[in-house]
Amino acid sequence: MALVSLQNVSLSFGGTVILENLNLQIEKNQRICLLGRNGAGKTTLMRTLAGEVKPDSGTVQTGTDVRVSYFAQNIPLDLQGSAFVIIADALGESGRLIVSYHEAENALKAGSPDAAEELEVLRQQMDKLEAWKLLDDIGRIISRMDIDADWRYESLSGGQKRRVLLAAALVSQPDVLLLDEPTNHLDIDTIAWLEDFLLRTGITILFVTHDRMLLRRLANRIIEVDRGRIYDWECNQCCNGSCSQNGCTVNGDLSDALAGNYSWINCSLCRMDRCHETNASSCKWSTIKKSLCSFGSALWLWRT
Repeated sequence: MALVSLQNVSLSFGGTVILENLNLQIEKNQRICLLGRNGAGKTTLMRTLAGEVKPDSGTVQTGTDVRVSYFAQNIPLDLQGSAFVIIADALGESGRLIVSYHEAENALKAGSPDAAEELEVLRQQMDKLEAWKLLDDIGRIISRMDIDADWRYESLSGGQKRRVLLAAALVSQPDVLLLDEPTNHLDIDTIAWLEDFLLRTGITILFVTHDRMLLRRLANRIIEVDRGRIYDWECNQCCNGSCSQNGCTVNGDLSDALAGNYSWINCSLCRMDRCHETNASSCKWSTIKKSLCSFGSALWLWRT
């Protein structure tokens, strides 16, 4: 059963059709890269999946007990508090308990006479909720993402705020994680750690990125949004020859077809590069790479 699904979803803004009669299913263990030109509707689709935007028609269905976490490009302006508090709050009740424990620890270090007794009560509650591992997870992610737990969110730069919000999304233990440009403002080492973390934990993700290497390492499915429609490519281990295109029917004149598929061509070349690096002879795409490169180059010249 799909974790999240869209059934005949349509959405318009100001008379402009953004999503038109879309059907989409996100299954467990999928790592989906969402492609599309600026303004094509990528962010709108993610916000619809996250429940932040309601469609004009159709159904957005989330599985029973499925948790969806959304890391957006836009930085919220109304958050306040320390980085630790904002990150821990993503864990709900357990997170609020962890925040209280963290604050009691700080009070004890500051010499508060009542802190020791309060800390003992909180330890018992932490044992009851088995929250110690979550506390360790928070500390590990804060460390790897180069975040100071005592940073005040309202005083941070835009890049630092994005780090804090990304850390909160990662510790929230979602079943489906929606990531909109997650590597912006991250250094190379942190990006490498993020890739490894997402692969190791097996979280189902749908992500938008301009980072070609991130796409190549993570994606096992590619979706393109173009003029309200979805073009869907399964790319499960491309070097094993199992790439296939699903539901792509291009109507209209040649210019529409070319414009609508340029980003897919660029992405397919990424997948082919990976095939070549691993086992070119077993990848069915490797036999057409030269032709597609030539076509992509001609298309680039045509579009510019």
